[in-house]
Amino acid sequence: MSVMIRTFEQTIIERFAAHSRVPVINGLTNEYHPCQILADVYTYHRASRLDPGKTVAWIGDSNNVCNTWLQAAIAFDFNVHVSTPPGYEVEPERAGIFDTSRLRVVSPIRCDACRGADLVTTDVWTSMGFEAENAERQRDFAQLEVDEEMMAQGETRRAVHALPARTPR
Repeated sequence: MSVMIRTFEQTIIERFAAHSRVPVINGLTNEYHPCQILADVYTYHRASRLDPGKTVAWIGDSNNVCNTWLQAAIAFDFNVHVSTPPGYEVEPERAGIFDTSRLRVVSPIRCDACRGADLVTTDVWTSMGFEAENAERQRDFAQLEVDEEMMAQGETRRAVHALPARTPR
């Protein structure tokens, strides 16, 4: 038996796990989303083999999904190109990584992160809990919409999205 928890702060799940008699699985916290990334890595690997040295392009907010892609890059030996608009930059220490050799921060200029990428991934512009920032985020992320032009820069035409996918229009 085990318990899966989706909660807010990572400290909540850590406190729960410290007092649990059964394994605790992180289903989602504000900081990490490991089950999502394990599913994405597995799906991509089954379709195309996520071999060492491949590159994943992360387009969007440096949120819990981005943080976990950075952790996965170290665990599975691939690279991550991260492109965020100003004010949403990746914070390696918040992501819990101290080895940034697998991370390349790329200018938010359209399509730069996708150049040479084997897989493109993104998330919604406005995550749960940030709804009050929706108008500002739509403006800030407008140039980073993953579309055909952006996908054409990659080595393959494979993309994953953390869902739920919502169009800004």
